[in-house]
Amino acid sequence: MRIEIFKNIYLVAAGRYYYTHPLNCNVYLIVGDKELALVDAGAGLDDSVIESIQALGYDPRKISKIILTHSHWDHAGGAARIKEISGAEVAVHEQGVEIVEKALYGYKAEFRPVKVDIVLKDGDIIPVYPYELRVIYTPGHTLDSVCLLMRYEGKKVLFSGDTVKAWGKLGVTSAETDFKLYKRSLEKLSELKVDALLPGHEIFIVTKAYEHVDLALERISQKWEDFVEFPHNPLYKRLREHWGIVPKR
Repeated sequence: MRIEIFKNIYLVAAGRYYYTHPLNCNVYLIVGDKELALVDAGAGLDDSVIESIQALGYDPRKISKIILTHSHWDHAGGAARIKEISGAEVAVHEQGVEIVEKALYGYKAEFRPVKVDIVLKDGDIIPVYPYELRVIYTPGHTLDSVCLLMRYEGKKVLFSGDTVKAWGKLGVTSAETDFKLYKRSLEKLSELKVDALLPGHEIFIVTKAYEHVDLALERISQKWEDFVEFPHNPLYKRLREHWGIVPKR
């Protein structure tokens, strides 16, 4: 399958749509002049992300950077395997370094730890020549959540992880979520007026993406009881149990 969102930007995994392993997040491949970069790495429960990249005609060994939008297992669990075959540098926000390096995901599955090479902070610039990704710190879904802003042929393209998804959906929240922090992050993203939204799950948006960000901001401005999302999807629960992704007791 070939899903080219823009020239040199590909979707290489989307577990919610059974494109690669069903527990993978959306994984994006950026093709630079002399290097490849990944935004997120999937869960790493099989080699389907690597195989997807190969199916596009690219060599996974040329991946030079794996940029994690946050340290949840479905985004970071695959980083060790991809780094093993490519030697790529792994980047995550400073709040997520220990989680990734010790695989502290809070689940029983055999996730592999991986060394972090690039510690991200708000405002950092990550080059994937001729492109640049600007790190925007957006705590809320997790304390280490970041979004990545790319200027692409006059467009503002936002890799948003689980901070905001299409139609104003938020990353999974609970009553323990710091909603004030989350709201400030969405306010920051709203000011960007992005054209394209490439989230960590579900569909991507290629025009007027700012409308979806604004919907998320409007949603989180309501009472938290109106939008808290608990992960009770029965199918998702069965899949996690099948693959051993169950909370530690």
